[in-house]
Amino acid sequence: DKESTASTSHSQHDILGPGDSFGELALLYNMRREATFRAMEDSVVYAVPRRAWESCFTRCGQRFDEYCKLLDEVHALEPLLSSERYELACNASGFVHFKPGERVIIQGKVRRARQWYVIYAGTAVMKLDSEGNPTKELAEVRRPGCFGERSLLRGDAAYDVNVDAGPEGMTCLTFNGETIRMLLMRIYTESPGFIPDIHANIEEWCQLKARTYDADLDSPCHSMDLSTGLSQIQTSAGSKKTNLENLSKLQLLGRGAYGEVT
Repeated sequence: DKESTASTSHSQHDILGPGDSFGELALLYNMRREATFRAMEDSVVYAVPRRAWESCFTRCGQRFDEYCKLLDEVHALEPLLSSERYELACNASGFVHFKPGERVIIQGKVRRARQWYVIYAGTAVMKLDSEGNPTKELAEVRRPGCFGERSLLRGDAAYDVNVDAGPEGMTCLTFNGETIRMLLMRIYTESPGFIPDIHANIEEWCQLKARTYDADLDSPCHSMDLSTGLSQIQTSAGSKKTNLENLSKLQLLGRGAYGEVT
């Protein structure tokens, strides 16, 4: 909380006081220190270890690879490029653990700091309270399901459904609601079908969220005939060939020794 000086070749360049910092350039650019810092009087200085600094400023925590793997599984995020999911992982708030039966979201309660939740382990049970009727269980969502986006996209101040951790508890990767809202809105408007209709009835919405994707019947399998330049898409309904010349170029992903990847 006292002052220090920074000097090079015994000449004084600057005087630092409370709230100032030094040493970050050497860490950021992996270079030697270009100045000597001396305390002018008794001082209290907080030191941050190199590993902690790198963890904060590369935005890649100890479980960062798990963040990326989980986000690659989320159906709602499929329209994003892998680089965009990577950037999203960099902005994650971290894992949050909930005990079995713990209420995560309370129906009708206004929250100032809203969150978006992606299930890492366990299940989320969605329940609806209605006046004069017993609580109704609407759906159970498991990894890699997500919840919390409906109120964000609708602009609702409160949630319209309860969400409890399942009988085995639940672990979620969480994101600040305001940080994620614009990205989810872009997916919702530009890539219809990846996020359910936010204007649907809440019961229908929850049922859509809980549906599992039958990969054997519905997931398309792509194969490429390099001799003809046709992409063959095999589905449960049969197969069809697509002429790649008829496809529109959306974005350049990179350039390599054999040409561009788009």
